[in-house]
Amino acid sequence: MEHVGYGLVMLISMSVPIATLVLVILIFKKINKIEKNIGSQ
Repeated sequence: MEHVGYGLVMLISMSVPIATLVLVILIFKKINKIEKNIGSQ
């Protein structure tokens, strides 16, 4: 049972930075779209 918990912690600790990176990229793309829309007006 402890091994399963340890594996889960490892998986979460590995996936958190990846999820953060994806989130940052998505936010950057949204900001770029908004800036382009403002610039074209």
